[in-house]
This record gives sequence, C-alpha cells and structure tokens, in this order.
Amino acid sequence: RLTTDGSYYMMTIHPYYIDAGRCEGTVLTFLDINDLKQAEAEIKRANESLEQRIQERTASLAELNRHYQLIFQGSRAGLFFWEVSADKLTYSQKFCQILGWDPDRPLVDSFRDFAMLVHPEDQPRIQEAVNLHLSRQIAEPYQLEYRLQRSDGRYIWIVATGQATWDDNNQPSFMAGLIQDV
Repeated sequence: RLTTDGSYYMMTIHPYYIDAGRCEGTVLTFLDINDLKQAEAEIKRANESLEQRIQERTASLAELNRHYQLIFQGSRAGLFFWEVSADKLTYSQKFCQILGWDPDRPLVDSFRDFAMLVHPEDQPRIQEAVNLHLSRQIAEPYQLEYRLQRSDGRYIWIVATGQATWDDNNQPSFMAGLIQDV
C-alpha cells in the first residue's frame, strides 16, 4: 500500500545495466492491484461463511446421528448395508447379535455368501424377491419373512426389509435394510 487513500499497488524494482556488471540505475514499476485485493477479501469472506455453514451442518448431522443411534439401540432390528456392484455387505452390531456372530468378525461379507445362510426352502423365494426389487419391477421396499441360519447352526425366523438405490444408468448401486427376529 503506497497511498493514503487505501489503494493497493504492487511495486517492483529492477536494476538496469549499461555496461557489463555496472548498475546505472533502477526502474520502478507500479501495478494497480485494487481489484485483486477486493477479490481476495471477497473470497476470504465467502470461505469464512462456508466454513461456518459446514460447522453448523456437521453439528446438525452429528445430532441426527445420535438420534438414529438411540432409535436403533432401542429397537430389536439389525441393520445391513449392501454395495451391490461390489457385492460387499456390512452389518450393525445388532444384526450380528441376532445371528450370533462376533461383530468384529462376521461370518459372511457378500450377498452371495449370505444367501447360503437362508433356509434352502426359502432361497428361491428370497432370490426372486431381491431380483424383482433390484430390477425395479417392484416399486416399494422389499419385505420378506424367512428362516436364516445362526452361527450355532439353528434357524430362526426373521423379517427382512430393504430398499435399493440406483445409479444414472438404472443399475442397482446400494441397498440398506434391516432384519428383526420374529
């Protein structure tokens, strides 16, 4: 800042030489950078505002997450999450508890392997319902009652509910749901 009116200028100093090695003087150049400084100030204000909004939303999401945790802890339902394209399943602790699994080491991590835990008499019906849901031939979330094998080998009756999401190419990408011991 070189002026008393608050304007900004960038000054550069360049020596100039006439003879080799002998400086004859300097050249001063001034560049008006008021627009740049104004843009920097606007960016700084926008970043501060955005940071504040991010903090507020993060706090709001954390509170919402605490509410959902209380709901699921108080329910008898176990949650599952299935990345359809990768055939990767993850489970909540309650899900593992219902099936007698160690939450740190669930018995299966793919839908293909999970389907093997379905009672053989129920497997065709379950596979058909899942396929119909994933192909969007059934609009509502899928809900079925069937037998599922626990880690101790015995079968229990469960109700399973799930809802898929689809990508831009109408391919199933993700399914979330829950099971409940009935």
